[in-house]
Amino acid sequence: MAYWIVSSVPAWITGVVLIILFPLATVAVQAFLRRAVPALKEREHNEVAGFLVAVIGVAYAVIAGFTIIALWENFTDAQNAMKVEALRATPLEQGGRVFGPATQARLRSEIIAYNQAVIDNWDTIRRGNASPQVRARIDAMFSTIEDLEPTTDAQRAFVHEAEARLLDLSNDRRDRITTTHEGELPPLMWIAILIASAITIMFALLFGLESARLHYVMVAGLAAIIGTNLFIVTQLNYPYVGDISVQPTSYHTVIQELESEQ
Repeated sequence: MAYWIVSSVPAWITGVVLIILFPLATVAVQAFLRRAVPALKEREHNEVAGFLVAVIGVAYAVIAGFTIIALWENFTDAQNAMKVEALRATPLEQGGRVFGPATQARLRSEIIAYNQAVIDNWDTIRRGNASPQVRARIDAMFSTIEDLEPTTDAQRAFVHEAEARLLDLSNDRRDRITTTHEGELPPLMWIAILIASAITIMFALLFGLESARLHYVMVAGLAAIIGTNLFIVTQLNYPYVGDISVQPTSYHTVIQELESEQ
């Protein structure tokens, strides 16, 4: 369900539902409770309710904070991994000068082709699937390096470095594929977050205030905070999917820089 929301529903719609409509619905429930349970206005239970709200609020803050931090770290790790992969082979373009302009130009075009293949197959990549086109571009670069016949120490050093970098690039690609969904929240964490959110809202609704307007504002504010947390968790849970996701910006940048040198 959460994956469908992120992949199919625009982020702004999800934000409106969780941050605006959800608090309004909570206020409507609060209005119903104030009419159905007049004892809320008497505030006789507030001492106990207030203590429980404080305890539950701390527990909710710990759960939500831990979850958001973990998801944000996973999101930034995905961004950094993309940058490393995009830049991994770029030094080969300059190093290829030891074999002459023709080899340098060939390596430049193949590095561009690799980054372009990632961009062209982004929909496949963001689902965590392997792209044969991207793999083929790595094989093409390996073939180019294997066809070289080094005769000097500089050329032999370049071939050695190039092979190592291409192996690292292949590993970067493999890690990206295998870790696409590893940072997602397990079902148990989703259950914990939803239960904690529901209990926090429930006890806030049971807290009594004489002023209905002030009560509505307080409940709406709490619901908006919880809705915002749920929105962040939902969007960050899938770093490669949705409007708020990792984008192939680094690959575009590498292509632009290499094309400007042609």
